[in-house]
Amino acid sequence: MMQLISLTELTPTGVFFLKFSFIQSEFVPHVSPPEILISTWPPVSWIMIVNIITIVVVLSRGPFLVALGRSWHPEEFNCHYCHMSLADVSFVEEQNNVYCENCYEEFFAPTCARCNTKIMGEVMHALRQTWHTTCFVCAACGKPFGNSLFHMEDGEPYCEKDYIALFSTKCHGCDFPVEAGDKFIEALGHTWHDTCFVCAVCHVNLEGQPFYSKKDKPLCKKHAHAINV
Repeated sequence: MMQLISLTELTPTGVFFLKFSFIQSEFVPHVSPPEILISTWPPVSWIMIVNIITIVVVLSRGPFLVALGRSWHPEEFNCHYCHMSLADVSFVEEQNNVYCENCYEEFFAPTCARCNTKIMGEVMHALRQTWHTTCFVCAACGKPFGNSLFHMEDGEPYCEKDYIALFSTKCHGCDFPVEAGDKFIEALGHTWHDTCFVCAVCHVNLEGQPFYSKKDKPLCKKHAHAINV
């Protein structure tokens, strides 16, 4: 009922081929062939086979490496362009292929907008350009932005601290910046938060009210002639 056609063969590349065939033409309980024990033999109880079936099992021998979720012979894991072996060197995956660092740098690596050299590590995308993370820095203090916010002025990026110190309008009352969305008042040649424009004596809010000034300070009508301001 079952016949072993060929024995184990060893190829020059160190791959075993276990090849056997059997003929069966009637329903019989499943029994593994006594000549070969294979753990993946189909776990069925009843089979009917009316022709010859050949099963080939490939067993890999020797060194191998795992990369990109697959196993490779070391001699077959090569750069897609120059074919240099990548078994013992760094490599880069690009468009579903692997490249040595030299080929990746020549054909794929982006150029830094500041130093004009190729970027082989982490890339910063900003202002429609690519940068080394250490090259995209504040125009004032020179510190890299990392993942922090930045502001633009005259085509240059600034960190928030330097932007406020150099370019923001400060309230004459509290000396804090008047930020976008804040309500403010222009009076006495200065800019004020609406809540900071108050009488220097009684602190009543003067927004929309007539006021007087003395020593560059706003005064309500009641304290217009106050001596100590």
